[in-house]
Amino acid sequence: MHRFILYRLLYAVPTLVGTSILIFVLIRLIPGDPARLMLGEGANDEQVNAYREAMGYNRSIFTQYFEFLKRALTGDLGNSLYTRRPVLEDLGARLPATLQLAASALLVAFVLGCLWGTIAAVKRTKPSGMISSMISLIGISVPSFWLALMLIVIFAVQLQWFPATGRYGWDSVVLPAVSLGLGISAIFARMMRSSLLEVLSADYIRTARAKGLSDRSVLFSHAMRTALIAPITILGLEAGSLLGGAVVTETVFAWPGLGQYLMNAVTYRDYPAIQGVVLIAALGFILMNLVVDILYGLTDPRVRLR
Repeated sequence: MHRFILYRLLYAVPTLVGTSILIFVLIRLIPGDPARLMLGEGANDEQVNAYREAMGYNRSIFTQYFEFLKRALTGDLGNSLYTRRPVLEDLGARLPATLQLAASALLVAFVLGCLWGTIAAVKRTKPSGMISSMISLIGISVPSFWLALMLIVIFAVQLQWFPATGRYGWDSVVLPAVSLGLGISAIFARMMRSSLLEVLSADYIRTARAKGLSDRSVLFSHAMRTALIAPITILGLEAGSLLGGAVVTETVFAWPGLGQYLMNAVTYRDYPAIQGVVLIAALGFILMNLVVDILYGLTDPRVRLR
């Protein structure tokens, strides 16, 4: 197990380097001049050129990348062009909000998704199973921004149960977490249903029933452990993506996380900030995939990590 974890961590190094190269090149293909955006339309060409010289944007892209990589290895991701503060400091201030929202949304999604998927598989010929399947289909189809606005109108404006925007107390995370989690729960439900239907038709399940075990015992003691492998895979992928910030949800609810930070960075062509958020997201994907692989071994005894 220790060798496996060490190997995956070492494997993360070229992945992060490749990601940094890709994003470094791609963001410089975005139309717009960051120097002109930061100085405003009233700046003359001499001021714009002086700003480019000071920021190093007039150098070759290879020189810029190696300078960025050299600073990044020491923990320096540069200064944000928009906030004028170190990017690492901005990320540290906003990461807790994103982690709180991501964890809350994943909890909502995993619990509801597995519940709906189990009902849809076990009660597939009954009205409750059909309703669960229909709910999951609707959840995938509904746009997240529309759902977020509807939650604000109903629960924040009309009922006034929760705040509409911002991050204050525990109640401020409810609406963004539900808005984000309901869409993801539909994916969990579909995966859980198909996985559980496949497991319930396996030979060892029929053997367990032939031994006289109750349906509840067969479901929770035998079928669920194997069926949970597919949702756990989706859990790792969704968690990794949420660590990069849920841009739409954070924008609608004015949630001070990485998604809102990334939106502002793209608007102002803030290269250092964009690179920092993408690297955090890539690292989140790598770590969550590692956690998923470990959970495989704990969930299914047939899986052994070498």
